[in-house]
Amino acid sequence: MKKGDTINGVAAEFGTTERALQKANGLAPTYVLEEGQSIKIAYDEGIVYVVENPQTTESFAAQYQLNLEDVMNLNYITDAKATLEA
Repeated sequence: MKKGDTINGVAAEFGTTERALQKANGLAPTYVLEEGQSIKIAYDEGIVYVVENPQTTESFAAQYQLNLEDVMNLNYITDAKATLEA
């Protein structure tokens, strides 16, 4: 984190919620981020996406209206045409 970063600001930047970040990082609602601190970027719990065999990363992201780059980064995928299997 850099000076002045807030949980709310980080959540907005990454398209998630304060609650998801707090839960993933074990932070209290009043927690103040510190300069140089690292946190996990997480998304709201309770959302499950199902891969339909066979399906590419690109088609999966489109089906669920997800950002392709986010899906790839979160799942360590480097090729949008890679085939996913359930």
